[in-house]
Amino acid sequence: MKIAIVNFDSKPISPACAVICQGLAQLNHQVWMHSEATVSSNGAYPAKIQVHKYYNSLENLGEVDLIIIDITFNTFIDYAFLYHFTKKIVLIDNNDVANFRNTPAEFTVFSCHINSNIKKNSKDNKLPLPFGISQELIDFTDRILDNDNHEKINKIAYNFTPSYAQSVRASLEYSFIPSVKRSIFQIDTSRHSHDDYLINLSHSTAVISYGGDFIQDVKKNSWLIDNTNQSNVGYFFDFFEGNSAIVRWDSWRFYESCACGAIPIHLDFIKYGFQLPSMPVPWKHYLPIDLEYPTKLLDEMVSMYSSDPLIFKNLGRVSRSWAISSFGPIGMANYFLSQIKN
Repeated sequence: MKIAIVNFDSKPISPACAVICQGLAQLNHQVWMHSEATVSSNGAYPAKIQVHKYYNSLENLGEVDLIIIDITFNTFIDYAFLYHFTKKIVLIDNNDVANFRNTPAEFTVFSCHINSNIKKNSKDNKLPLPFGISQELIDFTDRILDNDNHEKINKIAYNFTPSYAQSVRASLEYSFIPSVKRSIFQIDTSRHSHDDYLINLSHSTAVISYGGDFIQDVKKNSWLIDNTNQSNVGYFFDFFEGNSAIVRWDSWRFYESCACGAIPIHLDFIKYGFQLPSMPVPWKHYLPIDLEYPTKLLDEMVSMYSSDPLIFKNLGRVSRSWAISSFGPIGMANYFLSQIKN
C-alpha cells in the first residue's frame, strides 16, 4: 500500500504518526512524505520515518492508496479543503485538546487522550491514539536491559518536568507522595537527561507516570444555570458524560517506563475512563491509583515487595513485553490498518 503523510502549513509530524509510519514501513508499505516535513516529539528517542518517496505538491499524490493528514499542530483546519481529495483520508490528532476538537464525521480520526467520561458525539468517528514507542527507544532499552543481572534499586522514580497544568500530579502531592516518602521505598526526584534518564528509569522499582488535569461540568450547577450566561462558561463543558473528568491524562513517562522494564504507576484506567486500543491490566502492566483511596496502592506494594523483592522487576518485564507489542511500530501500524479497513 502507498500511504502519504500530509501536514498543513509546514507543521511538524506528530510523534504518534511517526511511530505508525515506522511500523508501516516495517510491514513493507510505502510511506510518502512532504520533502519539508519534520517530526516533533517531547519523548526520548523520537521515531525516525523511513520515507519511500518525498513529494513536493499535493498534486503528486494521485498514485497513493491512502492519505494520512496529521492535524496535531494546526490551530485552524480548513476541513472543507479535505473534500477535494479523491483518495481515502484518515486524520491523526496528537494534540492535548484532541478530544475537544470537532472534526467532520466522514473522516476517521485517531485521537489521543480519549476518555469515556467525556461524552462522545454520535457523529464522531474518533479512535484512541497512544503516543507509541519508537524503534529507536526499543533498540536502546534492549541494550541497557540485555544484562540478566540488571540491577533494580529499591526506589520509585518521581522526577517530572515542572508544569502549571498538571492538577492530578499536584493533588497527589498531598495524598500519595507523602505516604511514599514514609514507606520502605526511596523516592528519587533526581533529574537526568536522555540516555541517563532512561537508565535511571530502568533501575527503578517503579515509576510515577500519571498526569492530567481535572475539569468539572460547571454548567450542571443550579446556581450557575440561574445566574450566569452559560455561553460564557466554556465550550468544552458540553462534552461531559458525568460531573467531572480528567483530560490530558496520557503520559510520555508511561510508555518510557514500560520500555525500560520499570512498571509505571498511573491512575486506574478503567475507573477514570482512559481509553487505549490495548488496555493495560492493573497489577500486571501497571500499578493503579484510586483517588478515593490513594494510599491503598502503596500498602499493597509494600506487602508485595516484602513477600517477593523481585516482584516488580518481573512485572516490569511483563509490562515491557505488552507495551512494545501493543505500542511499538508494528503494534501501532497493525492497529491503524485494522481500523481503516473496517
